[in-house]
Amino acid sequence: MVQHADMEQDQDWQQRLRSQPYVTVEEAGQLLGVGRGTSYALVREGVLPAHRYGRLLRVPTQPLLDLLLRDGDSDGLDPAIARRAR
Repeated sequence: MVQHADMEQDQDWQQRLRSQPYVTVEEAGQLLGVGRGTSYALVREGVLPAHRYGRLLRVPTQPLLDLLLRDGDSDGLDPAIARRAR
């Protein structure tokens, strides 16, 4: 059973994420539970959307939230991400 404090922490990260238009690929990977290399591979494969700003690569937060909150297999993660997060 999820404790009340855990539910508040879940809402906190969602609110923090919604307050930012973009996060780094590494930050997105941490939220998805995958490593840096896997995060960049997911961007290359088109599973994780990202935009390039000069030399910077950023992940828009709304599609990331959609991936994190999606209902379905493996705690709601896209199957391509869930396989890599094991």
